[in-house]
Amino acid sequence: MVSWIVANKPGVGAVMKVNKYDSDWPLDVPNDAHNRFYFNSEASNLSYVFGNFQTPQPLNKSNYPGGYLPGGMYGLQTGSLGDQWVMKSTYTTSNETGTRYDIYGLIGRMPDLAGTIPFAEVKFISADGTSRILWNNKPGSSSAYYFSVTNYGVTCYSTETGTTGLGYRRIPSDFGYTGWCIRPSDTSASFDTYLGGDKEYVNTMIWDLPCNNVPIPKPVGTPIAGQIAFEASNNRIKMARPGFSIDTATGRQLIMDSDRTPIKCVMMGETPAIAPGTSYFVEKPTSIDFDLSPSMVCDTICSLNGWGFAIPPVNLNTGFDEQQTWAYYRVEHGGIRFSVVGTHSVAIRFMLYATGVQGRTSGGSAVIRKVEGQYLQIKSPGSSDVAPGYNDILLDTRFAAVTVLAEGYIPASSFSATNQVHWRYGNIAARIDFDSQGLFVFPKVIVDFGDMFRQGNHTMYLSPGGGVEVLRHSMATVVNSDHCIVHISPGNSAGSVTGFPDPVGVRYYILGATTL
Repeated sequence: MVSWIVANKPGVGAVMKVNKYDSDWPLDVPNDAHNRFYFNSEASNLSYVFGNFQTPQPLNKSNYPGGYLPGGMYGLQTGSLGDQWVMKSTYTTSNETGTRYDIYGLIGRMPDLAGTIPFAEVKFISADGTSRILWNNKPGSSSAYYFSVTNYGVTCYSTETGTTGLGYRRIPSDFGYTGWCIRPSDTSASFDTYLGGDKEYVNTMIWDLPCNNVPIPKPVGTPIAGQIAFEASNNRIKMARPGFSIDTATGRQLIMDSDRTPIKCVMMGETPAIAPGTSYFVEKPTSIDFDLSPSMVCDTICSLNGWGFAIPPVNLNTGFDEQQTWAYYRVEHGGIRFSVVGTHSVAIRFMLYATGVQGRTSGGSAVIRKVEGQYLQIKSPGSSDVAPGYNDILLDTRFAAVTVLAEGYIPASSFSATNQVHWRYGNIAARIDFDSQGLFVFPKVIVDFGDMFRQGNHTMYLSPGGGVEVLRHSMATVVNSDHCIVHISPGNSAGSVTGFPDPVGVRYYILGATTL
């Protein structure tokens, strides 16, 4: 049984805590005892999601016409090119074969991010709800590429309005914008930032965490007598950070309001090795009284062929036999179905977040309610009292908030070959130690290329002479229970692209959630 408290803590101000054990007195448990909290506003290390976006209709030439050049330009929210999400629809060749879609999430038009350069999760969801989480290829001949991709979101600085140069730096002048963007990419090459071919739906989730070398914004205020820091009424739910009033606080000065709440983990776990051609179903806990949704984001880390969990996993086999492996998930109403196709088995570590594009419910008056007679739930004012949706739920003692256990930035100069796990992961490496405290741990590792940030992408080139080289735009993180080892390859070839920069550092977050 969990315990929940909202109280005025001497010397701190208003705090809200959900403890895993009802034998704990919440105000006495140290803030760094992360494994004893499902939610702790005082720790100030909660992770948030800025917003979810999904393309409004399938990407095809019927819905989004566009020729070879300059193509068709579209606003993806209201139809205006002033939207936060815009797109160019083209063909890849002048004789109009091969469809291509360049999507831009224009960070400078997202005021709630308050100047943060964030990273994002991007999923491509098919008509039946299936989303690919691993694309791993080992070539069967020389003069070809090994590659492995598990993340499809790129944060980059797009300022060039011409048609030459590195693709991630280009942006059509039609949008009236230059600057930082979120760019979905389904290609194997980490320097590309477009979608090749038609797609059913593109789903994005932006983390409210910086991917560059700046601190996480943590506003600090001075508590004042009479300051109102928490309100739960029929009209609003708000909780401000200590030292701020709910009547004036905005953005990160708020821990929670009707539209802003720390990300909630509703399922977590690890599958056994799933053989190619088979699937594995993880049923949702019986305590979850709402249907899961295909637009919910399932975060995953894969272990390929028993080589251990890595972001992304790298094929360590040699020889000229072709090996290809794909892994997928599908969020169904009653759970998550994982499947594997190709050569190797894949084990999958996962966290399912209660965030997506589901609409809000209405018709209710309560903001705090009991669920199944034992769980406490805080929900948006006006949402259904009987069956609120997952986007209505602000806090629920059935679910753990995702916490930042550790974070930092490692410059490339601090990497060393002595930390390398295997040369195929990368030339040099850095070790990140952490205390998991028994939490379910999920690292986020973003490589900084100066004007582009990327995660979960690795490429090697098999030369005509049989030599193999990890390309400079590759990254690979080997994940263990108490540490992870990040690999990069500055100075190596960039393959077929000219002018791609070396990595200059790595930003990392060790996310954790108290086991449910």
